[in-house]
Amino acid sequence: KKLKKERNQKWFDEIMLLHDTLEVFREGKRAPIPKKMTLRIAEHCFRLGLNEAGQDAAQGPDDDDGEDDEEADVTENKTLQGQPANAIEELLSDLMKELNQIHQEFTPSKDKSLVDLVDQRICERRSTEKRPVIGNTLNVLTEFDPTPRDLQFFKFTNTPRRTLLLRLVTLQVLNRQLRATLPLIDFSVRGNVSRLAGLVRSIRTI
Repeated sequence: KKLKKERNQKWFDEIMLLHDTLEVFREGKRAPIPKKMTLRIAEHCFRLGLNEAGQDAAQGPDDDDGEDDEEADVTENKTLQGQPANAIEELLSDLMKELNQIHQEFTPSKDKSLVDLVDQRICERRSTEKRPVIGNTLNVLTEFDPTPRDLQFFKFTNTPRRTLLLRLVTLQVLNRQLRATLPLIDFSVRGNVSRLAGLVRSIRTI
């Protein structure tokens, strides 16, 4: 019974985290990303070598094989392994602030432009590769290679590469969280009945 209760609590916590996160991605909502989700995104950035400014391309490629890693946690990284939660949070505090500063700059329409840039240009260019490349499995360090023309078309010419990388990772983590939770959401009811279903529908473009 205790194990079942713990599983139910984890399920409930993930549902609530997704709900609270989707709230701040809606049109007109520029509140900070929930702390737990921001930390999760920061941990993923850390594994990619994006934990410090200027490390968007200097680090070597991640060993990610393209598989979804929504179940992955911070212990995968040897540098963070064994460290207490408060130490990890302190280590990633600057990155967490940066992620939320970038969040303030991105509207839903700007997020959609970034998704379109990845899907329509980068993934399409790489469609002949052996491993199918889609937005959620794109390795941001080695496969995010927009041309100057791509950036101009999607109005990102003046946006720093690091900003685009961090936002892309944010959207990847959000989408992985969504996919893990979708089976638990009842889309047969109207949005004014199921708040979570309505929120998922409201951000379907990203």
